[in-house]
Amino acid sequence: MASEVALAVLLAIVAGLLTRSFDQLRNLSPGFSAEQVVSARLSPPAAVYGGANTARASAFYEMVIERMSATPGVSAVGIVDRLPIAAPVFGIRVRIQGQFEDGTRLLPLANHAQLITPGYLRALGIPVLRGRSIGDGDRAGAPPVALVSQSFARRSWPGDDPIGKRIGYPYPSPWITVVGVVPDVKLDSLRDTSAVAVLLPFAQRSRIAPAEMSIVVRSNADPEAIARQLRDVVSSMAGAATGCVVALATTRLLASLLYDVSPTDPLTFGTAIGLFVGVAIVASAGPARRATRADPVETLRGA
Repeated sequence: MASEVALAVLLAIVAGLLTRSFDQLRNLSPGFSAEQVVSARLSPPAAVYGGANTARASAFYEMVIERMSATPGVSAVGIVDRLPIAAPVFGIRVRIQGQFEDGTRLLPLANHAQLITPGYLRALGIPVLRGRSIGDGDRAGAPPVALVSQSFARRSWPGDDPIGKRIGYPYPSPWITVVGVVPDVKLDSLRDTSAVAVLLPFAQRSRIAPAEMSIVVRSNADPEAIARQLRDVVSSMAGAATGCVVALATTRLLASLLYDVSPTDPLTFGTAIGLFVGVAIVASAGPARRATRADPVETLRGA
């Protein structure tokens, strides 16, 4: 009987601790809002968009963002290389102008670094506390910029304004100007206490394009309808990409039959891709609009 009582007390204590822990985590703010948000992992063909094909990858993601932004009910669309909570967000060591400018000392670690597009913060409901967000003008060739978290700003420039300060990659590279400060966000998990983060424009990335990215869509429409629209958009484009790969291989056979036109003529390729993408937009716009206007209650009753 004593053993049974001891076991019962143990189970009661364990259950109580787990319940309290779950309640604490449920009430914990991660620093972003996941309500009315649909996210997905995008894996474009590496043969077309991977490796050093950074410009092509940027064009692909920009087109996905443009088409999803035009979907009825969608208020914000963004792309990120590492989605919070869903995957570990790796960090980088950074140079800080005036403090850590070279490799003579161990550079400070930014525990998390993310590549994002301009709509990412709005899609996850992350405010900009100071300065500005990343914008459409922060592209390749423009002055490099970055956002930093509150913890990063406090650690690096205590008591000073971080806007206008400059950081850099841990290797010889142009200085990056801090243009905004964002709240500390839970990235690796809800237990994440390492909120020192740097957010960089995807269009200004200095390293090889990631093979995969995540898209975040904020919408007041039916999540399943938005997910279907997203699948249709990506499928119609991952198909255009396959066609390009085959075309690049086969059009070279026509070189001897062409006059003053390259087998890889960008105008011809761009027109063909634009034609089929346009057809896909027109074909999917009607069903997507009808789906977003459908009454969920009537749909459930019919099911």
